Amino acid sequence: MVETGYELCSGCIESAGIIHALRGSLPPGENLSPSSPEDARVLSQWRRSAPKQKGQLRHAYVEKVWGSWGWEDVEQDDMQGCKCSTCNTAIINKRYQCASCQKFNLCRACFSQVHDIHPSHAFLVVSEKPSRSYSEPDYLPATTHHSLEERSMMHPGVKCAHCLQDIVGARFHCAICDSVDICSNCESAGLPGNLDSADGGHISSHIMIKIPYPLETTEVQTVSRRAVHLWTGRDAAHALSNPKSKSSSVYSSHARTVVGSGMRSPLGSPNGNTVDHHIFCSGCNTSISGIRYQCTTCPSSPTSYSLCASCEEMSYSLHDPMHIFFKLPRPVQRPLESTFPFLPKLYKMPAGPVGGLTNGTMPNDYLDSLLHAAALCDRCMEHIQGAWFRCAYCAKDLCGDCEALDTHDDKHIFMVFKAQVDMPHFRQIANLENPSDSPPIIPYAVYR
Repeated sequence: MVETGYELCSGCIESAGIIHALRGSLPPGENLSPSSPEDARVLSQWRRSAPKQKGQLRHAYVEKVWGSWGWEDVEQDDMQGCKCSTCNTAIINKRYQCASCQKFNLCRACFSQVHDIHPSHAFLVVSEKPSRSYSEPDYLPATTHHSLEERSMMHPGVKCAHCLQDIVGARFHCAICDSVDICSNCESAGLPGNLDSADGGHISSHIMIKIPYPLETTEVQTVSRRAVHLWTGRDAAHALSNPKSKSSSVYSSHARTVVGSGMRSPLGSPNGNTVDHHIFCSGCNTSISGIRYQCTTCPSSPTSYSLCASCEEMSYSLHDPMHIFFKLPRPVQRPLESTFPFLPKLYKMPAGPVGGLTNGTMPNDYLDSLLHAAALCDRCMEHIQGAWFRCAYCAKDLCGDCEALDTHDDKHIFMVFKAQVDMPHFRQIANLENPSDSPPIIPYAVYR
């Protein structure tokens, strides 16, 4: 039987394209048919699961048109100077273009992590002329050499403790054992649990930090210390109650600590060091280091209402639960000051757990059941569940998982919605039909 490939028309690529791409990542003998509610749930899980076979990429499509000489590749007019929408590096040779979103492109290294970055849509593969050979397999080479387009996502000098290959894309680093790193493919197969040793070395209960982009060694050491501090201190009761990861789970419990790069590091500074905002927390009255949250609804002149990251988790009990906060990852260079609120009250109901916080629950547990039905994450294209992050300048909407990886503009800041938003009122400050026409919430830049 002659293999004829898998072909779709332009009308079916958005719906059937992602189904076929996901089926291509299934282990041999497994099938997936989203015809029942249970299959739909499994499909949602598979969207965020890495391919089971090491080095395999999710299937992408070549766009063709019938011409004078038969089927010909569609020429793209935006190849020159195209940058990856995730790592912002220039794409060389081959790029992956979302079939549903306008101007969303990934380099090959980022496309290998598409299950984390943009899991819900099919992609087109676009090559510079001359086109690649159709005999070229869609597998990453199993050598230590990586093309120019992949170097931005390669962690220099870091090899996976299981497969011993260079780590490209997400890296899982043990906060306890500095020499243990796992690649995303091995982690998705549940292999960190196989490293248990009886000689006092690495064990599966150690904290694995997910590092999606390459960081300097000093930054990794800093966030490791911070992770250990949080794991054994503030978050101990909640973290230790989480079940161990399984290879078939969507989110591994080993990956609950996610570390971004650049200005979006959780510690607030470009190099990962904790920085002092020289502002006292309105909750605990201590100087705020790391991330600062400023109320958008209270007048901020002459002074603002600000909370540290720990107090912000319980902002609904310390402050007006109908108020919304800005998230400031590092000290601003121009203060956020206004005698008027930056935002009106937009919540339908107060933030926080219904009936108040009860014993045995964490302050943010209520977010697990919060669904923003009208808000779609611009990165993973899923409805936002939990905290909704909206850029105060460019109206970019992100879920909590994607905000942790965000690099769209380190001079922008997010508003954080932690309760149901009254959309008719929200439309008074935002153009939902054409987000690019939405006026900025802050009329000036706070970072230069």
